[in-house]
Amino acid sequence: MATRGARIGASRQLSYKSRANASPCGPCRLNRAMDDTPETGSDRYGPAAWGADLRRAAVWLTCLPLGTPAAGAEEARETPKSELPESAPPESAPPTSAPPTPVRAFRAFPLVGAALGLAAGAVYALADGFGLAPLAAGLIAVAFLAALGCARFERALAAVADGLGEAGVAARIQRLAADRLGAAGGLVLILSVALRAGALAAIAAPGAAAGALLGAAAASRGGIALLLYRGDSASAGAAPDDTAGDGADADPAAAPDRPSAETVTLAAILSALFALMFPGLVPGLLALVVGLAVLAAFAGLLRRRLGRIGRAGLGAVQQAVETAMLLAYAAAL
Repeated sequence: MATRGARIGASRQLSYKSRANASPCGPCRLNRAMDDTPETGSDRYGPAAWGADLRRAAVWLTCLPLGTPAAGAEEARETPKSELPESAPPESAPPTSAPPTPVRAFRAFPLVGAALGLAAGAVYALADGFGLAPLAAGLIAVAFLAALGCARFERALAAVADGLGEAGVAARIQRLAADRLGAAGGLVLILSVALRAGALAAIAAPGAAAGALLGAAAASRGGIALLLYRGDSASAGAAPDDTAGDGADADPAAAPDRPSAETVTLAAILSALFALMFPGLVPGLLALVVGLAVLAAFAGLLRRRLGRIGRAGLGAVQQAVETAMLLAYAAAL
């Protein structure tokens, strides 16, 4: 009897296991849904997938207290770490950086950029409502937009400006890895802020300025996906101001693969919609053409001078595209 009872118990246990394998449990489905690679998953357009991607994109693009992307390190793809070159010692890395970004989340970059631009536009309208001059309101809006991102992209722009001023590729890479502001970087930062604030002052009207900020912020951040699709940065998951590994092919904790064509197409469509919808069709078309031209020209310059775009280059290109688009809006509005 005891032997027969043991056989029945074992049979029941196997039956339970087979049913569990045939119908995945809740945690199993959750783990698959939060994986960073479901580029072809059936639920990639669902609210949960878009919500997760928006949060991941916001963590990368801002310094808002959103924590780390869901599933944390378990969600990031493991990639081997390569050694840093002698010209870029590990201790030169900035103390903080954004967490790795799953590849699918790049489709949400224009959405987060649009939200950031809209917030900066609201700040501009508030300053204008208090009777400040358009230039002062523009400076406040640009400073607010930079503060939302912890000035990561501004730091990247300054680092690239300092690096490009050196003679020789090795010296440029070494300068990129140095976490200090040089004269060239400081001048470029001042020029960038002045041009963006001046463009907003030329637009003047709060509604039009908010639309221009929304379109430029969305499209310039969506352009990051275009650069990554070409494989221009092997360190896409790191913060744009994390320049220590720009001379080598990595040091992010988990650098994602380049985004798929579907992800990049979605990012491009959203970027174009935001650029065209709010400021207007004609100004939006002009701004898009100017922004694409600046993106291509600046990316080509970085490839020629540095051999690649790198992490800092992503932030620098974003800043250049955003500035150029605001100037185009100002010229057309």
